[in-house]
Amino acid sequence: MKRFEEIIERIDYRVDKSFGSFFTKIARHFSIFSSVILLVLLGLFIYKVMHHRAYYLSSVIEQDVTNIAKILASIDKDCSILSLSGEHLPINFLTVKSFVGSSVGGLNLAYPQKWQGPYLQVNPTNQQRFYVLVQTHEGLFLLPGLGISLPSGLVMGRDVKLGFDVSIKKMLAKGGALNHDGSLLGLQLNFKVGEWDPKLKANKSTAERVNVLINEFNQAMPFAKNEGKVFDA
Repeated sequence: MKRFEEIIERIDYRVDKSFGSFFTKIARHFSIFSSVILLVLLGLFIYKVMHHRAYYLSSVIEQDVTNIAKILASIDKDCSILSLSGEHLPINFLTVKSFVGSSVGGLNLAYPQKWQGPYLQVNPTNQQRFYVLVQTHEGLFLLPGLGISLPSGLVMGRDVKLGFDVSIKKMLAKGGALNHDGSLLGLQLNFKVGEWDPKLKANKSTAERVNVLINEFNQAMPFAKNEGKVFDA
């Protein structure tokens, strides 16, 4: 037992001799070391939160524009969108059940009576702002609304400029302002504004031909009546 205690004392002595000064320095500067460690952990936490927030935001935007694009395609198929009023048309009309006239929410429709609303119970928003339709020389695009902060920190309308001559396709490409790590923050719509359904065009042409025949028939009727009166005489 005595020998065991001697061994422990020797080990303790050697440890103190070898690392005593090191532990003393740590104890002396413990507050500094602990502060650095806490700052590192806090930085990692903030980075993780921001990374997940950006990923979540890009996922929400991508899902919203995909769903809205499907609804707009359905509206164009049924009603034929003729034109848009304004350069940046907010998507705030998907909850409309019925309306008077041929326009709803800035959409001018060829067949408003075929409106199937409401398409949604709540109009999709992001950061309390509506998504927008933007028409450029490249076509029609569905994008986050003006004032929305993108996952990259860029703000729509301020950092990401929109206009008829702006190339939205470049922004949607890899490395563009509207492409966040492969997540598309906007979509180009497949249909064209003002382009009617071929079947509807055919029906319209048929109706026009019928109207021409009716007009010709009506114009010929007076002559037929006059000829009948001469024959009776």
